[in-house]
Amino acid sequence: MFTVTAPDASRYQFDGAGFPAGTSGDNPTIFLKKGQTYYFRNTSGGHPFRIQSTTGTGGTAYNTGVTDNNASGPTGVVVFHVPMDAPGTLYYLSLIHISEPTRQAEISYAVFCLK
Repeated sequence: MFTVTAPDASRYQFDGAGFPAGTSGDNPTIFLKKGQTYYFRNTSGGHPFRIQSTTGTGGTAYNTGVTDNNASGPTGVVVFHVPMDAPGTLYYLSLIHISEPTRQAEISYAVFCLK
């Protein structure tokens, strides 16, 4: 399980397996393996965690194998059963500021590389 935090509106950080210091840097690339299941416990409170197939706030949510996309709060967990036919690259971001154009530059997103 990865624990997801958002120190501010422009970044996510992750705790969990694969991060040498225990906590990632800001908005890291996450490497996932097709056919595996991953849990992202979003403790950020006000920054829903969303997986999508295209970049940006107008991007397309990727819901294949995903349960509770956009989860947030202390009990929000996104479960991702990575399909064997998933695209090689997916993205994660927070849509919290999507209706506030002046803050769209603060939207966080980074990459999942699927092997």
